[in-house]
Amino acid sequence: MRLRMIAAAAVMCAAFVACDGKAGNRQLREAAAVHEEILATHDSIYHRLVDKREEINARIDGLPPDKKSANESMLRSIKKSMDILNTWEESLVGVPGYEFEHHHHHDHDHGDDHHHHHHGRENDRMLRGMSDKEILELQKALRSRLNEVKAEIDNLMDTIEMYERRD
Repeated sequence: MRLRMIAAAAVMCAAFVACDGKAGNRQLREAAAVHEEILATHDSIYHRLVDKREEINARIDGLPPDKKSANESMLRSIKKSMDILNTWEESLVGVPGYEFEHHHHHDHDHGDDHHHHHHGRENDRMLRGMSDKEILELQKALRSRLNEVKAEIDNLMDTIEMYERRD
């Protein structure tokens, strides 16, 4: 029993030393930079959607039925885009040894339950046992998927803006 406790303590100490030393690793520094980039991209997409939704909500009440219907359709598309963005965010993981400042947006005024940059403990647990290279590759994969989501949302926003210019 005592031998197990000593072994467990040794493993914990080794893990602590390993985690402490990782912050200087080149691959983890690069992973942290990619993570910061995706947080900024996410914020940009999120705010663009919220701003457009608020703009549409502000004008929708005074519109004739045909234009009101079109604007309601735009709002549904924005909601779907928010859902896609939130789904991407649910897969977000941090970078061991790095803390990131997160700005939490709770958009309850318009019915969204958006928990911004919330690294779920269960997501971060998956990093255990991953090499620094694998963590970097994971951050790059998250960035790649976010760029796909961004392209879809950019297309939606272009369509909405084209419709608005027609009016």
